[in-house]
Amino acid sequence: MDHSLWETIVASAWPYVYVAIKLVIGLATFILALRTTSKGQLNQMSPLDLIGNFVMGGILGGVIYSDSITIHHFIIILIIWQTLIITVKKVSQASTSARKVLVGSEIPLVIDGKFQLDRFNELDISISGFATLLRMQGIFSVRDVRYAQMEPNSQLTVIKYDEKRLSALVVKNGEISEDGLAFLKRDEAWLREELHKKGYGDDLESIFFAEWTEELDDEGNTAKGDMMIIDRSETETEQDREREAKAHESEARQQQRQANDQATQQM
Repeated sequence: MDHSLWETIVASAWPYVYVAIKLVIGLATFILALRTTSKGQLNQMSPLDLIGNFVMGGILGGVIYSDSITIHHFIIILIIWQTLIITVKKVSQASTSARKVLVGSEIPLVIDGKFQLDRFNELDISISGFATLLRMQGIFSVRDVRYAQMEPNSQLTVIKYDEKRLSALVVKNGEISEDGLAFLKRDEAWLREELHKKGYGDDLESIFFAEWTEELDDEGNTAKGDMMIIDRSETETEQDREREAKAHESEARQQQRQANDQATQQM
């Protein structure tokens, strides 16, 4: 093949190859973001996740059609954006108040069968839309709803009157959950008294989460209740699992060496 013809083919194909490289980098970044957040489905995503993906899509689209932005500039932009998103998520996980601002919180729509009209107006939800969300959960009458709340991911959680068990998180990441107490019709003094019964003082930092569960009688009154507390010392991280795996691996190697030594001595 003529050398000039080959150069012409390469020159004409290079812009498409350049775009393809950018697409591959963008796709790899999207997959990495989904894997690191463990949220591969749309209904698992918070508003922060959706915003992050929308902005990343805008970055990817803008870079593809701009020849002035090189691949290494593109990679730097993606790293900066992902670092910003991860930092914001870490902040929201560490602080309940920050999470309410950045991600949102649960919003009660029905409490003890009473519709919270101001919350409906706040979320711009009509009664027809609310009834549709109920039917999607197999509930065909609003009179069956004892409690309903809108989750940060726009999913509706419903508790019916015929359910005999109520549960709510009352402590999250060392901070008292006002929404959980309001749902249970309890106050902070009651919560601290229950925590004292479990051996916890006024400092809640050591509590990863605490959940109150109560059984109801036929009249809807509390028959009995109990609190489940998970201390931070009872949790484990990826580093803990890696250390445990290495310890098991080291123990297995030691046992294998001992078995080999015994076999050698018997020969």
